Amino acid sequence: MEEDKYHGIKEDPNFDFKELPAFLFASLNVDRPENYLYPFVKHLAKVIEGYIVKYNNEFSESFTFDIFKSKFITQINMFKEPILYFVFLLTILNEKRQLLQNYEDFYNNDFASMRNLDLIFSFCLFLDKLLAIKTGASTINGNTKELIKLLYNIWSETEFKNLCVKLNVNQGNPMSTLDKVNFILNYNTSLYPSDQTFTIKVNKQLLNSMLIYFLRNEGAHNIIFESLDTNLFEKILNSLFFQLFIIIDKIL
Repeated sequence: MEEDKYHGIKEDPNFDFKELPAFLFASLNVDRPENYLYPFVKHLAKVIEGYIVKYNNEFSESFTFDIFKSKFITQINMFKEPILYFVFLLTILNEKRQLLQNYEDFYNNDFASMRNLDLIFSFCLFLDKLLAIKTGASTINGNTKELIKLLYNIWSETEFKNLCVKLNVNQGNPMSTLDKVNFILNYNTSLYPSDQTFTIKVNKQLLNSMLIYFLRNEGAHNIIFESLDTNLFEKILNSLFFQLFIIIDKIL
């Protein structure tokens, strides 16, 4: 893509490198079948569609790839850096999946655990920066608060602190991040107005937002995620994509 920029502009100051295959792939442009790299674009689009199906089943939503496309992918002028970074992460994930198909034991080692956490953290960072475009918040803490306020209309500083305390974020003997992740992933999908675990109504979409908060901090301060097996990694990936769809559908 950089070569396209350099050579194209050198030959023609009005040259638009966005019309060439490299950028059309990097921006996941699904509307240009004549693109030489279009088969790769379609493959990645199918990966996204698979996560959309899981998201709709999990939260009883009716989100579609067309919504994903119209509110995010095609908004290249507004979300250029987040879009390019997302496609970059999606490409890495696709490479990982291909390796796992042929070499199942390839990721059962310390270096694999490091790369898994790095991918999770990078995805959280992408979500954080995408959300910041709308919230204006400069920290993951601020973004999480604003997201809860915008999505669930239950916002107060006290409520947020209580939610964090109930999930043992700031207690003397906190749960490990792995404990928090398992707690959230296994929490019942129904609303619990009388559940004594929390003093506010909590649903799984709200907890999914808190999960990103925990994972972002875990990745920022560690280089390895203990006991992150393939099954748990896939569940976390589901939640990361779910959070992306929540942000696109409800916030952007």
